[in-house]
Amino acid sequence: GEGRMLEPDEILQTVDRLHAFDRPGVSKRVLITAGGTREPIDSVRFIGNMSSGRTAAGLADELTSAGHSVTWLGTRDAVQPVLAGKLDFYTSFSELENQLRALLASGEYDVVIHVAAVSDFSVAGVETGDGKPGATGGKLSSDADLVIRLKRNPKLLDRIRDWSGNPDLRVIGFKLTDTDDTEQQLAAIRKQLDNSGVDAVVHNDLSDISETAHTFCLHRDGQEPVSCEDSGELALTINRLLEGVS
Repeated sequence: GEGRMLEPDEILQTVDRLHAFDRPGVSKRVLITAGGTREPIDSVRFIGNMSSGRTAAGLADELTSAGHSVTWLGTRDAVQPVLAGKLDFYTSFSELENQLRALLASGEYDVVIHVAAVSDFSVAGVETGDGKPGATGGKLSSDADLVIRLKRNPKLLDRIRDWSGNPDLRVIGFKLTDTDDTEQQLAAIRKQLDNSGVDAVVHNDLSDISETAHTFCLHRDGQEPVSCEDSGELALTINRLLEGVS
């Protein structure tokens, strides 16, 4: 219950994880996005995804422990960090976009780690089975079939650097693929490095994720990829990268 001491092995694991950092990181102001967007269909229904936010929460806590000033920007249903200095929230794509623009305009961040699972589509309109527009506002009736029209959302990752008041902002993106073809995976990583103007891409494939495991691989231009067995190793890798950010 509340106030009960953690089990000794849990305390030991936490201490070991904190000592895994070779030295306190050169303190950076870090913004981490987390969770999955919800695109409203009506006042009670939405289109979403299964992102838990666990990876972002782990990174936020590990990087805070390493000496960085971390702001976590996530959904209210996402796993939240324990140690991050500041928590902000969003729900939909448009809310995340507005929050990012407002936070980055201040120029107070050195690094953005964009982990959030952002919907590629928003709801453009809803029609009943006979082609008539669904009533706006409130809860749509369940008495008839519905047709939902979707529109593509722009890639937020491509615009983060433009919104920043800090011209030296560094950006780390995440890329999830769903293919066993290594060439296709590498092409998707290369596309994000080239088109999004990011400094690094953290890649994983759906096959890398299970209830007991979640591996990652960090890619940078001109550098050998760094494989990470879990989010703890990923945090160590990112921390070393941040130490080299001037």
